[in-house]
Amino acid sequence: MNKIKFRETYIVTDEQLQNKPEHVLKHLKTRNCNQPVIKQAIICFNAEIEKLKKLNYSQCKVAQIIESFEEQQEFYIVYEYISGENLSNEIKNNNLWNEEKVIDLLQQVLEILKYVHQEDVKHFNIKPSNLVKRSDGKIFLIDFGGVNEISTLSFNEQTQIVSKQPVGTKGYMPPEQERGLPLYSNCDLYALGITAIQALTGESPDKIEKHTQTNKIVWSNQMKVNKQLTQILDKMVHIDFRERYPSADEVLKDLSKITAKPLANNIKNLWFIILPLLLIGVIFFKNWNQILGKRFITSQNLITSPNSTLQPSPTPTIEPTQTPSLDDPLNSVDIRIAGSSAMSKIKETIGKELEKYKNSRIIPDSETAGDGIDAVEKGNEEIAASSRPLTFEEKNNNLVEELIAHDRLVFVTGKKNRYINGFSSDQLRQIFGCENKITNWSALGEAEKPIRVVMKPLNSGATVTIKDNVLNEKEFCPNSNFETLINNSEVEELIPKLRTDAIGYGSSLNLGNQTTVTVQRIDGHLWNDKEYPYKRNLFLVYKNPPSPKVKAFIKFVKSQEVQQAIKDIPETKMIKP
Repeated sequence: MNKIKFRETYIVTDEQLQNKPEHVLKHLKTRNCNQPVIKQAIICFNAEIEKLKKLNYSQCKVAQIIESFEEQQEFYIVYEYISGENLSNEIKNNNLWNEEKVIDLLQQVLEILKYVHQEDVKHFNIKPSNLVKRSDGKIFLIDFGGVNEISTLSFNEQTQIVSKQPVGTKGYMPPEQERGLPLYSNCDLYALGITAIQALTGESPDKIEKHTQTNKIVWSNQMKVNKQLTQILDKMVHIDFRERYPSADEVLKDLSKITAKPLANNIKNLWFIILPLLLIGVIFFKNWNQILGKRFITSQNLITSPNSTLQPSPTPTIEPTQTPSLDDPLNSVDIRIAGSSAMSKIKETIGKELEKYKNSRIIPDSETAGDGIDAVEKGNEEIAASSRPLTFEEKNNNLVEELIAHDRLVFVTGKKNRYINGFSSDQLRQIFGCENKITNWSALGEAEKPIRVVMKPLNSGATVTIKDNVLNEKEFCPNSNFETLINNSEVEELIPKLRTDAIGYGSSLNLGNQTTVTVQRIDGHLWNDKEYPYKRNLFLVYKNPPSPKVKAFIKFVKSQEVQQAIKDIPETKMIKP
């Protein structure tokens, strides 16, 4: 077994530049490793560096990478030096922060995490010493742990990674990180929550009390803390990652509810000062006009002529880009859209835009993609929503597909199912297909228990996607533990059937943000990662030639306003292009 180990950090000066700026040099030692291991290490190193280099440093307060290189089988990274003090001197034992200061810390760091998580970058080692405050009060995040991870990797003789030690700091790491399990971005939220609790209580993480049975962190009974702030921090540091906030943006939304209240109170108090001043101003202005005996327009400093008439300025109005007219085929009509339950949120969004601009409405019909396409082909419906592309035969029957959005096919387990290790594409093929069949959770490292598979109908877009992309167009291999949904509903019907032993699947638009399921990683990737393997296009399908109403509707859906509304659906915004 070969281990890559040792890392050191230095403050260095760039002697080639006139002002000789200071930088941070991180040195990752890799001596005594054989050549194949070094090559594998270089791949891991460069992958992490490339992620960090792609960050837009003008949008987030993190230490910028100046240079990175490999020399004599050792790795070096040169970072921007952030002039200031790290927070380990301020956040220490018996030094209690007030709530206002803690909220400011949370808001600043969460804004950084909101951006870097969207760029598929995680920090893995948030703690006071990795938070640097400049003289202007701005906090910067330094020393991303993903790069440091290279110094903990262990390889076998085939240069495959066989183990790695957690790169975080004990006490700040969530339980899943300490155990070396796959990590979601909310592991950073846990570490930040621990840091905030340490600032409030003055207790180091290893001394913060934990419940003897649940292992839950117990801290708020030591002091008086705003109830809402307590609830936010408790949710950030929940030992079960599924119970934590899913994103930094969600924490920021809850924090804004706390910070809005003092502002409202301050405004209320200000009125006691402002009202008397306004009254004095009105009396003074009225008397001043009487003294001058003139009428004037103060904003333009113009005196009106005796024959002129002052007209009020027109009130600006915002008109929609598409104003309905009497002969508009989309004005005051009902539009039925059959098909794909995966597109229910998209249909709802289009419906709101249609009602706003055209005084019309959508009547959705929640069927499978196949049912909707079949209804359009037979002339029973005008439009179908489809989460799969048309087949060759369907196109030959004069059906047309219009691409309008994207989603991901996700695989989920029940919240009470403790399995959180994700699946590889090969494992999915073995669960759904016939080759090297996996039928028991014990094959995945869990306790002995049969795997139930909750299937969507065979003509649904999700099931077709599994057959085409997961099974490589081979057939399913069902057994007695396979169960097929009747109504194709992912939330109302699928989720209750998962229980503790089943795997199901569906659209990320319906399941990506569900807190009642675990959305499993596939090949190590989260559903909204760029590298996630099962991406899909979503279509509207109609028969050619389209009626004037259908033609106008498709044009409306593809307009800039509607496309932006679709992109603003929370689950759609989370997908990295």
